[in-house]
Amino acid sequence: GDDPGAKPVFDLDAVSLLDTARRLRDDGLYRSGRKLTGRPHLFLGAVDNPFVPPHDLRPLRLGRKIAAGARFVQTFDVAMLARYMASVRAEGLHERCHILVGVGPLVSARSARWMRAHVPGVHIPDEVIARSSALDVPIYSVSVVSPLDDPASDAFLGKKESGEAAAATETLA
Repeated sequence: GDDPGAKPVFDLDAVSLLDTARRLRDDGLYRSGRKLTGRPHLFLGAVDNPFVPPHDLRPLRLGRKIAAGARFVQTFDVAMLARYMASVRAEGLHERCHILVGVGPLVSARSARWMRAHVPGVHIPDEVIARSSALDVPIYSVSVVSPLDDPASDAFLGKKESGEAAAATETLA
């Protein structure tokens, strides 16, 4: 772009990029202050990994992304999400931003072990790999991951009791 302070590579982190895109959309301005001839129509989002240390600072980082313009974030791993979501709800961030939990497909125990070893931030519990090892056919995430009526999912959804579809719908709406 025309930003006089731009660097060749890595000059924007996630928060800076969100803020730049928000300014383009809302204010019609480049980072340099030059006006756009038209404003882009953007629904801004980000990725949030609650499992990267320091864990206590993850909601703070999410708050910065929301303040910069994120209206949704995608995260993952339902099983480890309960503690993170308790912190997010305590800060009221779930009321300011949609949170999508990604559940990736697993085609085999071998691929699950590879993903766990080589994809940063991915957590696949031993029990999931053991369950997938017992199957003779390719498996997919729906048949292996924690079902959406388990206690971890209830904590994510903010449900008081397991299986309350109405509460889940209200929380997600």
